[in-house]
Amino acid sequence: PVAAAVHKALKDEVARADRDRQRLLKEYGVDIADTSGFDVVVDNTKLNPDQVLAQVLAALPKHFLAG
Repeated sequence: PVAAAVHKALKDEVARADRDRQRLLKEYGVDIADTSGFDVVVDNTKLNPDQVLAQVLAALPKHFLAG
């Protein structure tokens, strides 16, 4: 029963995210899956807060502090 509930919740979340993406694309012309407009993208899926911070700080000189 727990596995089925987790599977359903995951399926529902994926469907909701897809609906949101389609709605934003239709209404605003914005594709939230397209990260090409950003200078830095940090995938924090498997990172703890300290690792995220380290990646952000490492990107600062390259993207924002360069002369």
